[in-house]
Amino acid sequence: MSNIKDNDRQILYECINLKVYDSLVQVYWKRLFHIIRKILVYYRVDYDYDVIEEIRSLFMIEILKNDCKKLQQYDEKKGQGLRLWIIMICRQYVLNYLRDKKLLSITTRKNIKSIEEEDYIETQNLFDEYSVKEDEFIINKCLSTFKAEDQLIIKLFYYDGYTLNEIASMLNKNIVTVNTKKFRLLRKLKKCLRSLRAL
Repeated sequence: MSNIKDNDRQILYECINLKVYDSLVQVYWKRLFHIIRKILVYYRVDYDYDVIEEIRSLFMIEILKNDCKKLQQYDEKKGQGLRLWIIMICRQYVLNYLRDKKLLSITTRKNIKSIEEEDYIETQNLFDEYSVKEDEFIINKCLSTFKAEDQLIIKLFYYDGYTLNEIASMLNKNIVTVNTKKFRLLRKLKKCLRSLRAL
């Protein structure tokens, strides 16, 4: 049984049974900012800090209302970690918010997907799956075997929420080069996780 799942259970217990939300906020408040930001980038919605703050605050109220009904619907038997569950319901909440504000339409997304859009669809859920199932210590142990720049790419994209364009600009590299390297690093990370998990 992983420590992450134990932490999930503790957060759920505190929220649902004790009506104490400190752990939930501490673990997810910052993450929600980057999750919401990525969704807005993906759907090409103009945004600023205040917009993200508004959505984040409203979403937190949403998952806590009615005795944490949204959290009560979480079922660990389905194999999802709590983090992935929260990402899923956050994504749906943001889409509903954008529709209500008439900021989302069929024409919002281009017919031809950019590299970044393809990347979001194909790799974000995969990385989230490993993030919630593996102990953070093990993930960091694998990342520590990467070169400094490779670690930076993974952390900037998956943890800090920067876009591929932003990372390419920071590293003074072509976006295609950064995207190709990121996929290679993800495969390397998965291989390392599997090997450590098999021990």
